[in-house]
Amino acid sequence: MDIKLFYEKTYEYLVEKAKNNNVNEEKLQEYFTPKTGNGEIFRKRPEKTLNNLLFRLAFHTQNSGQKKNVIKFPTTNSEYDTTRENLFSEIFCNYDPANILETYKNGDELFNRFICDLGYEKLSKKSKTGDHKKSIPYKYCNSIYSSASFLLQFESYDEVISKLKSLGEFSPIYLSYELPEFGIALACDFIKELDEDFNDFPKPDTHILEFLFDLGLINKKSGDEAKYKAIKKMKELVDDIKQFDNSMTSYKLDKIIWLISTEYFYNDNGTKNSGNAKRNAFVKYIKNICKI
Repeated sequence: MDIKLFYEKTYEYLVEKAKNNNVNEEKLQEYFTPKTGNGEIFRKRPEKTLNNLLFRLAFHTQNSGQKKNVIKFPTTNSEYDTTRENLFSEIFCNYDPANILETYKNGDELFNRFICDLGYEKLSKKSKTGDHKKSIPYKYCNSIYSSASFLLQFESYDEVISKLKSLGEFSPIYLSYELPEFGIALACDFIKELDEDFNDFPKPDTHILEFLFDLGLINKKSGDEAKYKAIKKMKELVDDIKQFDNSMTSYKLDKIIWLISTEYFYNDNGTKNSGNAKRNAFVKYIKNICKI
């Protein structure tokens, strides 16, 4: 594949879609750099502490599929979210890992407090099997409890960051096995939003996996093996593209593909779209242009 042609046409395609959504090329650049703090929700807690790492994990743990719609982690300044923010903080002991383990004997105790205070009792019983332990709130709370225990292996925020940096591209796999219910995709999501030092981690979500699969760049589109191969392939593409675009990172390429696939320009009051039609249209276009 002619990587220069591939990138030029991919970027041109995104610029055109952005213009159609009233986003000019200058504003488009804002999507390509991780913002330390990922918006207002993290800017409120900028300190580099274990507490704030747990806060970030609590956010990212629910940041996939139906989890986000069920857990509804507070992310805005609305009166509703401010109330929920206070409740979440109280239940999770202001995200203090040591305090959580002192307050609750296990994840079950945390779950019972969570569903009681936030009104999840009925929802927690509505898993497909009727087993509350397979419900989203139960899995979420046990993940938070395990995350608190995991963080207490470290003395400080900087020690956690050093550990992740030492593992390089294997750090998402490390986190996915250390933290139940997290998975490689969410691990990448968490790591790449920490700061610019981690901008070489894409999030191998459905759009990225199916995009790479449809172009024949990976041979599977689901499972941990596919996610790991997607991370490696994205890094290879980035290294090739850097020959003529020094600003390229895995984070930037991830965003380009994701924005094309969704046309959701969230920084500019865009509307979220679902389905595969937009990604499929692009894949058909780029295959034709690049003779894939």
